Amino acid sequence: MLPLILAALGAAPADVSPVKIEQAGDALKVRVVAVLPPDVAKKTPAGALKQEQGEALLTFALIDAGSGKAGDSVFGRYEHQGGKLIFTPRHALLGGERYRATLLTGKKPVSTDYSAPAKKIVGSPAVEKVYPTTDVLPANQLKFYIYFSRPMRESKTIFDHLRLLDEKGNPVDEPWRQTQLWSNDGKRLTLWIHPGRIKKGVNLREEIGPVLEPNRSYTLEIGGKLMDADGVEMGKTFTKKFRTSKPTRSFVLVEDWELTAPKQGTREALALSFPRPLDHALLRRFVTVLDKDGKEVAGKIELGKEEKSLTFVPSGSWRDEGYQVVVDPRLEDLAGNTPEQLFDVDRAALDTPAKAQKLTFRPAKK
Repeated sequence: MLPLILAALGAAPADVSPVKIEQAGDALKVRVVAVLPPDVAKKTPAGALKQEQGEALLTFALIDAGSGKAGDSVFGRYEHQGGKLIFTPRHALLGGERYRATLLTGKKPVSTDYSAPAKKIVGSPAVEKVYPTTDVLPANQLKFYIYFSRPMRESKTIFDHLRLLDEKGNPVDEPWRQTQLWSNDGKRLTLWIHPGRIKKGVNLREEIGPVLEPNRSYTLEIGGKLMDADGVEMGKTFTKKFRTSKPTRSFVLVEDWELTAPKQGTREALALSFPRPLDHALLRRFVTVLDKDGKEVAGKIELGKEEKSLTFVPSGSWRDEGYQVVVDPRLEDLAGNTPEQLFDVDRAALDTPAKAQKLTFRPAKK
């Protein structure tokens, strides 16, 4: 009777939790809505919050089935709206698991649990491709791109499953910059070798040494315990074997690229080839074709073997006019060098000026 009396008087029952877990689309996609105490709400900035800001107020974590304790807070988006802190996990929940949302703003934490329904899982995730695809990398190689067959589960222990082995099969100590850089769909991880062990004069390199030595053999190992967003393990360890050459410390010289012009009145491919492999992801973003009026030509880029070439197929036919290939100065080679800057060399100490970042061509007559 008491809840009814309170409701009649316009008061909320005393046991109503300030933390709610709401379904957002389906049972495996949720959001957490927590009512902040007035004093906390006043101090909390409106709008989007950084992960660490949000976690200081509200956590949402997977519950260990054995201990019943909540683990580390999952990654997602925090937003403060009118006294309410809203958390949306980046990925769908794991089917058949329990989660706990905990508001940390009062004298005692307040929690609400949620049981995600079981989901039928078919097959296991796998590594589809690793870039660079070449098996010879410079000793100052900067990063790898790992593509998975489906969205993967972000975890603070993910670097425990990513190893770099030397030619004797021994793990290289602390090779990675331990920052998780995932694509929006959760299917690509950008894995950086620690820049502090590449750049000359940096304490980390001087004290520990470089991660890669020239003229050696190495293996990148991606452990089979890595899980997808549904908690399914890969099961099989993936390896990429490669050799190292001497470090690359020279500009990306656009003027040294070889251009093969297409024919007028066709949708023939424009072809570009490079003296050395370039960053495949940046090639797709930072090479643009412009017409005589400076407007971007719509079309599709395809990369060639070992990322040492590309072709551009326009959506329409080439006209009898001049075109430009424009290269963004942020385009990198495998060691992070660009047309204007060397990754591990002091730019101020160089006399070499920035090089041209445009190539011009006119389609050939049939």
